[in-house]
Amino acid sequence: MMKEGNGRDEFARVVWRVGDVMEAHPGLSADQARTFLEQNERAIQDRLVATGNEIIEDLVDAKVATGELPPRPDDDAADMAPSA
Repeated sequence: MMKEGNGRDEFARVVWRVGDVMEAHPGLSADQARTFLEQNERAIQDRLVATGNEIIEDLVDAKVATGELPPRPDDDAADMAPSA
């Protein structure tokens, strides 16, 4: 990923803590909540990434539709393709 502007190239970090699990399941101890996070970390990461990518696509589509972003290069090719 190329750095531009202030050099920042990572955004929207999300971190789950033991307390988050304990809020979802108040009956768990801190150790149980930690174990839950350790055992499910990959599944949580995968779902967050998938959801984040969907959100980015939706926001890009909305910004393109309002003219705040230019059309994607592949959008131009699709517009030029003959319709069926």
